[in-house]
Amino acid sequence: MRHRVSRLTRPELEPRKLAGQLKDKKPELAGIEKGQTRLRDALKGLGETPDEAILRKRYVTKLAAQEEKLERLRAEIASAKQEKEALTKQLGAAADALSLSLKPG
Repeated sequence: MRHRVSRLTRPELEPRKLAGQLKDKKPELAGIEKGQTRLRDALKGLGETPDEAILRKRYVTKLAAQEEKLERLRAEIASAKQEKEALTKQLGAAADALSLSLKPG
């Protein structure tokens, strides 16, 4: 029985830890999206001068890098959500098994 209880308390079976990780990523995601909006607005205002062409290239490069980071973050968030759901199911199944083994009879 002690083994069953220890399985319930292992750190890797803590969906709350994953929920915290998800919560930490959301502000970063929002910050990048806000930055992209600012860059897109700046791009709209650029003309055709050589200096503006340099700025355009810089902004587009930055947008591309941010887009890659957004894709990574979204993938990490999706993966963490799936892992959290799986761990929650495992925890529920382990708790059910423990309660069944503790029932008299």
